[in-house]
Amino acid sequence: MNAEEIKNQYLTIDGNHIKPMQKVNTLKSKEDLYDILKWWSIISTNQTIGDLKIMNNNQKLILIQIGSSNYYINADSSKIGVKEFLSNKGNLWKIIENENGKKNKVTNRLDDEPIPYFYMYKEI
Repeated sequence: MNAEEIKNQYLTIDGNHIKPMQKVNTLKSKEDLYDILKWWSIISTNQTIGDLKIMNNNQKLILIQIGSSNYYINADSSKIGVKEFLSNKGNLWKIIENENGKKNKVTNRLDDEPIPYFYMYKEI
């Protein structure tokens, strides 16, 4: 996808947030996810991917299906976390424990630590 397609299909009119996704527009590749996050981080002047004035912090915003696995990214994921996730894009995704001890949080850090301010989870 090019920048114009991403802006028109996935970003709000002002370019500051990513539009909430439904089942019908679930992403099917890591490449599309990385492209959307990259262009949001370039275009947006906001610090979170979702508009927290109209949605909850932990509301599922981005939906991704890779093979038989489903993932989601919450609206309160921030530009700081997105940039770290993007900087590690060559690394494998790993499932680690979330803050409640449930093994469903996604990281792509080599040290298997969570990415601060980035809230991506695998549905289990």
